[in-house]
Amino acid sequence: MKKPAPSDRQIDRAFRLASEGRAGKLVDIIRSFGKDDLVRGLSATRGNLRQGIAYAAGRKDYREKTSSYNRALKKANRKAAP
Repeated sequence: MKKPAPSDRQIDRAFRLASEGRAGKLVDIIRSFGKDDLVRGLSATRGNLRQGIAYAAGRKDYREKTSSYNRALKKANRKAAP
């Protein structure tokens, strides 16, 4: 099962922990994204890692919500079909 997109709060906490020498959570967050999302996020934010990860999280969240909505529409259409 895919991990949901991290919240801004989770991202901030991961960076705070990384600055204290415990980067495990930040690595987990980075690994939860596809390469395309990270590339687009870092390109859009000119290499700012914190903002790039937040951008990628927004893309991932949008894609998850859109996918869920589309599944619900398909299910409703199947039930409505004679």
